[in-house]
Amino acid sequence: MTAAHEAGTAPNALFHVTPTAAARARAVLAARGRPDGTLRLFIVGQHAHGFQYGLALAGEPDADDLTVCVAGVRFIVDLVSAPFLSGATIDYAEGELQQGFVISGPAPRVGGGCACGRGGCGCGRR
Repeated sequence: MTAAHEAGTAPNALFHVTPTAAARARAVLAARGRPDGTLRLFIVGQHAHGFQYGLALAGEPDADDLTVCVAGVRFIVDLVSAPFLSGATIDYAEGELQQGFVISGPAPRVGGGCACGRGGCGCGRR
C-alpha cells in the first residue's frame, strides 16, 4: 500500500514530520549513499510499560507494509505499528548533551498494567 503526502502536515498523513527532521532524514540517507532511500518507522515493547518508537534505515517494504511519503521522505510502516503512530510527530533535536530524532505522539494505550487487566504486566494475577 502506498500513500504520498509531500507536506509534513498533509491532512491525511498518518504522522507529521517537522521540516528540521525531514531535512536531517534526507541528509542521513544521502550520507549513506541512499538519497532515494526509505526509513522504517515502528513501535517496540508491547507490554505493560507501553511502547517505544523506533526509526531505522529500510530496504524494500514487505507486501503488507504501508509506504508513506511525508515531507519528501519515504517511510515504511508495518500494519501493527500504524495505528499507534497515528498522530505522532517526528522531529530532530540538537542539544548540548544529545542529538537525534525524537518521535512523540499520543500516548499509546495498552491493556494490562497493574489494576490488572491481565495483559502481561507480570503481577501474577490470573
